[in-house]
Amino acid sequence: IGSSQPINAWRDLSDNNNNVTQTNASNQPIWISGTANRGRPYLGFNGSTSCLFNNASGLISLPNESYTMFAVFESDITTHEEYGQVITGINKSDGTPIGGVNINPLATHGGGGTDSVSFYNKNTLTNLYENHISTAGVTDPKIIVGRKNGTALDIIDENGSTDTSTGINSTDGAYFTIGALVNSTIDAEFDGKIYEVIVVGE
Repeated sequence: IGSSQPINAWRDLSDNNNNVTQTNASNQPIWISGTANRGRPYLGFNGSTSCLFNNASGLISLPNESYTMFAVFESDITTHEEYGQVITGINKSDGTPIGGVNINPLATHGGGGTDSVSFYNKNTLTNLYENHISTAGVTDPKIIVGRKNGTALDIIDENGSTDTSTGINSTDGAYFTIGALVNSTIDAEFDGKIYEVIVVGE
């Protein structure tokens, strides 16, 4: 496809065929070729309507397993919100987040607020985002690795900043998403560039 075009799917390069999709044209992110961004292609999310998702069992069951998330992104904002903005994650059918990588979540649920990034996995909002890196520089190109081993959580970024905490297994996943929470509407919409998302179950 040409640069600056909306896309309806981001293909899974593994053998699992876990493509994330968006059939609603008004909710599709924009593909930008590398020639427009220092040789680095990305998907552009607009902070209001863009998102991709999948409800495959192998993805929505991740919060009850050990897994690793790897995300490369660059936010256009540091605005703090209740849930912040979703890079990638899993949410319940009512839109409540239970696992993933978010930026800028409020301290209301244990987050670091403005310019923070969190890797989380809990079935409760209490201290959901306590595993986080503050003053993370989310408007710069950012690399985040979040790991869940049993209930142990850790996060590390490209600068070597880290945090650890204890998560809670959850079996309530309904959607695996990129760029927003998904239910009957969308929420916690990401505004910026997502270069890569890799998720590996263990």
